[in-house]
Amino acid sequence: MAEEDLGATVAAAAVRAGLDLPVPVAYRDGGLYLPTLGTVLLGGPGERGTAVVRATGDGFLVRRPEDAPGTELRIAPDEPEGPHWLPVHVLRRAPAPVLLLDDLDPLRDCFDAPATDRLEAEEADAWAHRVGEAWSLLADAVPGQAAEAALTLTTLTPLFTGEAEPGRHGPGALGVGPSAEANELALGLLSGFRRAKLRALGEVTDLYALDGTWEHRTPWGSEHVTFSRLLAETFERAGLGLYDPRFLTGVPEALDKIENAAEVTVDGKQLISAVRKEISGTRSAAEKNRGRSFPSSGRRTNVLASDQKVTFE
Repeated sequence: MAEEDLGATVAAAAVRAGLDLPVPVAYRDGGLYLPTLGTVLLGGPGERGTAVVRATGDGFLVRRPEDAPGTELRIAPDEPEGPHWLPVHVLRRAPAPVLLLDDLDPLRDCFDAPATDRLEAEEADAWAHRVGEAWSLLADAVPGQAAEAALTLTTLTPLFTGEAEPGRHGPGALGVGPSAEANELALGLLSGFRRAKLRALGEVTDLYALDGTWEHRTPWGSEHVTFSRLLAETFERAGLGLYDPRFLTGVPEALDKIENAAEVTVDGKQLISAVRKEISGTRSAAEKNRGRSFPSSGRRTNVLASDQKVTFE
């Protein structure tokens, strides 16, 4: 499976770069998926095999061993959806960055909520409209975080339920549920981005040790949680609080708890110092947003919902 996925990734990179490089790619259930590009339909359910993908000056071609010369499939760069080609949806709605709405990746079901099936063009357009509206709110309320997210996020995977959550394959991808309101979606996108950012940091440095040895009470409730969860919720709340000031309640106290905990490492303390600067330097922004209309605090679905113990995979 890993070799098959690598072949598809190499082929997609070669096509995007315009490299005249033949790459064999395995296909399953009649579909040959090229990450960030789309799915070439070569047969029906249950059909599998290998085809060669090769970039051309005007797109790329796909040839199976049994194809006669001149009968290979040719896909143009902006080829619309058709009998042999399903392109990845691209969301283009300012002020949001250009994002892929990936409802094709056979491995996209890597979130807590199930991924949707293929969306119709009208549904993808509705997604673009909702994301554009939500991003407009973020750009107005938290321009710094919106700009950072715009440089980081590349892909949204539509989910049946929930708001937004990071995947397990990199900080640039989020799974997003069918949020109907712009405020709700803005909070969900910001929440997912903060969690993805912390997960990425945890993959390159040790922020804590001996997680689970002790439990800590959260300042925003009576629950006792592991250090990793306290850190994750605090980091998330600090970012959300700059959009909706209600989330800042208890954050300074939580930062003190984390900084004085036995589990925190030197790098973890550096992160806490950065978060302190983040919230202290933007209190004026939080005050500016205090008069804004936000979703009821009673409806948070998966914002700030996390496991009892947070791990970085």
